[in-house]
Amino acid sequence: MREVIRAYVSGNGDAASALVLHEDGNHGPITALSVMRIFQHAQNGDERVGLATLEFIAPAPDTSARFEAWTALAESQSLIAAGRGARHTLAEAPEDGQECDALLAAGFTPWMHQDALKLAGAPAGAAPEHAPWLHEMSGDADEASARWLSARVVPKPLHRSGAHHDLIRLAHRPVISYLAASEGETQGCIAVYAGKRAFSIRLLFRPEAEALVRPSIEFVIARLRRRAQRPIYCVVPSFASWQLPALDAAGFAHVTSNLLLIRTNLATVRQPVWSVELATAQQKAAARHNVDTPNRYASTHDQSS
Repeated sequence: MREVIRAYVSGNGDAASALVLHEDGNHGPITALSVMRIFQHAQNGDERVGLATLEFIAPAPDTSARFEAWTALAESQSLIAAGRGARHTLAEAPEDGQECDALLAAGFTPWMHQDALKLAGAPAGAAPEHAPWLHEMSGDADEASARWLSARVVPKPLHRSGAHHDLIRLAHRPVISYLAASEGETQGCIAVYAGKRAFSIRLLFRPEAEALVRPSIEFVIARLRRRAQRPIYCVVPSFASWQLPALDAAGFAHVTSNLLLIRTNLATVRQPVWSVELATAQQKAAARHNVDTPNRYASTHDQSS
């Protein structure tokens, strides 16, 4: 279990939670386990918003008992996340798999479709040796440009939800990022993430800058291959599916499709702010207090008379 937690709880994160289910209550062998991380990410400037991500649940829910274990672990982790101030819990699962069904049973709802691709071959043409429209990100000005780009490209409902639509960007820092600009205005961003066994690239381009997507990808791929011969992956959210032809021309092939699911967390309230039962009990207690406690002013008047 320590190895699992080490593998999945890495990079950024403000807290982590690991839950296990035993065969017989709190005894016996472990039948299932889950790992969750909690983040505080920026939204709308300096405001910090709590967000939890379900990183891992195993084994696969291929039996009714394991399906119930997934549901119990997902629900329990969401309650823990709520107690730590996370508004939402996110999870990724194969779109047509049993994992998705188990998360739906635990109160998650589909949020966004994603396609996962892997670089399978060389680009159709030669990669550009120079890319004057790209420059490496550095400094606050570039960060502000990237935030402006995200506000322009990412659909408004995803921004308003308070959740982060890209778990890789949320959980890890890129090893290098590029901004694409044309006519003095930011048109796109490419971020590169390095894992132990592979690279992952993330694209964020304005649709009107479609002509810059393919040459930008090919330039970045050429630089990564000079650095290390590792597999290169890319995840494309549904709102950016127009980029798929450019990725196909750059040598990427479809691997799988998954679903990003979200659950809104409700924290357990220990003391209700208002309830009929509580108000009635307080009124009865106050009435008993008024009857049982002697009126000191009346008692003083009686003594003086």
